[in-house]
Amino acid sequence: MKFQRRAIVLGMASSPVWGCRFGAATELVPMDTAGNATIDKIITIKLGQSGESFVLANGRERVNVKREPAGLNFYKVRWQINQLGVAHVDHGIHSFRIENVLSCSGTEDAELLDEGIGVFRFNAAPTNLETIAHLEARDHLFGLLHMLGAAGWRRYIFRAQPRLIGRDALEYSIKKFGVYGLDPDYLPTLDEWMRLDDGARWRLYAAGVYLTIQFMRDSERMNPKEPGAYLLIFELKSETSDSREYFAPEDRSRWLELWPARKKELERERAEAEAKARAQGLAIDTTYTDPPVLALQQGGRP
Repeated sequence: MKFQRRAIVLGMASSPVWGCRFGAATELVPMDTAGNATIDKIITIKLGQSGESFVLANGRERVNVKREPAGLNFYKVRWQINQLGVAHVDHGIHSFRIENVLSCSGTEDAELLDEGIGVFRFNAAPTNLETIAHLEARDHLFGLLHMLGAAGWRRYIFRAQPRLIGRDALEYSIKKFGVYGLDPDYLPTLDEWMRLDDGARWRLYAAGVYLTIQFMRDSERMNPKEPGAYLLIFELKSETSDSREYFAPEDRSRWLELWPARKKELERERAEAEAKARAQGLAIDTTYTDPPVLALQQGGRP
């Protein structure tokens, strides 16, 4: 992928002064010249909140609302390239912040307003400079993963996929063109990092919320001895939004009712995938268990 100029710059010009609390080394917050956080740069994200609540919490002047005829409402916030923002994800003890955010978008189904915003996506740069060393980009992302792990986020493997770890997961992901989630506890070597495809991803979950982190990089800056340019992509989904994706579109409104039978199908698909993986000499992490479906534990209420 070749970045357009706007994506490559990643906040280079006239950047604010960035402060860092090393207790959470990846939690950088925009600061003014006196060292005070500039609150207007912060956007607060909470899955399940109504679109109107999101607008009120973050300011009507900052949130662009677009209601599509297809029945989806989009709530978008963008920052100037020289004044990047901060996304604060509000999820109780699992809350976290991401700095250098370029844009944020929430999606709400107009026919399911009681579910609120079920998906948030936001893009961020790993640095407020134009380029970054490839190893530094890797270390920044793994700093994020470490911070999230400390906040209680755990690895999530799609329910039909084999439970691979470490280098096995990485090689399997490369063979699958990046669609398999990588092991957040495995730090790739520089050579392995450079072999990862655009869109390589790490999937996590915490208390009914699902998070995917991906990266994209400038295809013309791939010399490992020279700086590259990276963009990080974050997607947050509610349990309902994530679970519905295991069903055909016509069945998604009935996902809770159909879940027991679908769960058995997914377990069978995983068993077949793991048998093939074992035959290839790959180790299966039998200690991994799928996230609980909280809606079922709550009496079948999404």
